[in-house]
Amino acid sequence: MSITSEKKEFIQYIAGGLSTLMNGSMLADEIYTSFLPWPNKEWIEDPTELYINDNILDGSSFSENRFCKAMETIDKGTLWELLTYFDNRDMSISRVYIESCLVPSDLPEELRKFAESIDYKEIHTFEDFLEL
Repeated sequence: MSITSEKKEFIQYIAGGLSTLMNGSMLADEIYTSFLPWPNKEWIEDPTELYINDNILDGSSFSENRFCKAMETIDKGTLWELLTYFDNRDMSISRVYIESCLVPSDLPEELRKFAESIDYKEIHTFEDFLEL
């Protein structure tokens, strides 16, 4: 598992795609409401969802700004869990990249290799991306 500063920066560039998928699928809203204090409500607290609720959501919406700030301080283990969570929710890096509406020329030169790897289907999931 290799998480470089370039990879974190690329993930920040495609945060808009994550926002579209998280908000459009209502997953952000589901995470938010699952942590509301309902009387007699029993649930299993997913630590990744708790991290998303505490560090990424702004109310019931995915916040690109909060996500990008979290990427600056997140530890490798938590990042791995977070990106695996997205993969398991059908939010692969290829879908996120497409939803972000970026093209390689929008990116700094050193990050274009990641976009090209997605375009050429060398990378499909966040797990593929982290193992690159």
